[in-house]
Amino acid sequence: MNFAQELALLYPGRSSQISTLIELIGQPTDASPPVIFVYGHSSLGKTTIIKHIFTQLLSATHYAFINCVERHTESLLFEHALNQFAGITPSFENDFCNWVKCGDINEFVVRLRECWTDDNARYLILDRAERLRDMSPTLLPALLNLPALSCKDLKELRYLASLLFPVYLLPVKEGTAKRSEHGKLAKNIQQYFKLAMDKLYLRDISSSEWIKHASEIENNQNDQSLTSQRMEVPYYTKFLLIAAFLASYNPPRLDQRYFVKSNEGRITRRKRKNNKTAKSNGKPRQQLLGPKSFPIERMLAIFYSILPEKIEGTVDIHMQISSLITLRLLIRTTSTIERLETVKCKTNVSYDFIKQVSKSVRFEIDQYLYDFN
Repeated sequence: MNFAQELALLYPGRSSQISTLIELIGQPTDASPPVIFVYGHSSLGKTTIIKHIFTQLLSATHYAFINCVERHTESLLFEHALNQFAGITPSFENDFCNWVKCGDINEFVVRLRECWTDDNARYLILDRAERLRDMSPTLLPALLNLPALSCKDLKELRYLASLLFPVYLLPVKEGTAKRSEHGKLAKNIQQYFKLAMDKLYLRDISSSEWIKHASEIENNQNDQSLTSQRMEVPYYTKFLLIAAFLASYNPPRLDQRYFVKSNEGRITRRKRKNNKTAKSNGKPRQQLLGPKSFPIERMLAIFYSILPEKIEGTVDIHMQISSLITLRLLIRTTSTIERLETVKCKTNVSYDFIKQVSKSVRFEIDQYLYDFN
């Protein structure tokens, strides 16, 4: 009698689910799926079966079991997981100290690389995962992407670097930088390297497609950036980009006039035209000063105001905002961990780019831009 059959006798009626889980987990050296989602009504034995399977199949340092009710903050979740992966149990003998203090996802990934000394599969088991909704909106997407974030395949990273090398040398060929100015060259390549990690390394595009993009950049074919030209932007994300641009370049005091749904307090075209002729008063125009930071909460208010129809209930707007921050289309200006609505950002796209985005959704952005024309 094998392990699956023994476990099926302990938990009658769950033989097919047990076999599926054991098959998905396999051996420690086998390739594992990035995410396994186990769901069902309460009190059906899901947690007990999963604990039994992992206890029998893997060593204690190859998985971490987290109860999201008990570990209700990001730091508690990260530190408890790292303790298990590192084989540390806080006790009287070690003054109840954790293996390391960890407060954000970036440090969590770094610490994982330190305690994972081989290429065997590791599992982060999140019980009562619905409680993750009470934490940062960016936490769940990061955890779902954890296999890519913690990757240690140096051969593939070298290959990725070789594809980016022509773009790295482009400022030298254009005469805007010298070969010895490594810092300047590295700063120039950052946005391209980030996009390559998101698109090529995660298999969103093929190597041949990336080589074609890199060749177009090298030949100076009017590239604002790889992000703005090559990325297919979802419909609602386009309106998020427009809202971010408006929030960065419009004074907050005019939000009620431009974006209220009712006619009361809304500025008319005639008033807007008169304002544009009398508002400068010798001050520099806003587009010359660059984008200003704004809270995400304000951007969302503008977003819901300019949408031509009611948003679908299945669309995860917070996920799309997190993607814009990851792709550097939004630049985060606050570094502390807090609710997404209170995070401050600023737009990172040009006027020409946002005009193209607005045109694609038939939105006349110039009517809502203050001191821009």
